[in-house]
Amino acid sequence: MRLDALLVRLGFGSRTEVQKMIRGGWVRVNGEKMLSPAYSCTDEAVSVRNCPVDTRLERHIMLNKPAGVLTAADDMDLPVIVLPVS
Repeated sequence: MRLDALLVRLGFGSRTEVQKMIRGGWVRVNGEKMLSPAYSCTDEAVSVRNCPVDTRLERHIMLNKPAGVLTAADDMDLPVIVLPVS
């Protein structure tokens, strides 16, 4: 994935803003200044303004829920209960 696209997906700004950050020397890849927004990143260590960036785009969350707790947006097996509005 391109370096600028990665930083945009991680929320560092718009594509134009991120490209300005990269060309301005704020972004380092493996400790070296990276001045090309088109650089192809794989598993390198990326930092912005000397702060390391977690480049994982996906996160998995596991939890233990008590029995009987519904964790779906809707359940076709249960009746719909409409509460009166006060």
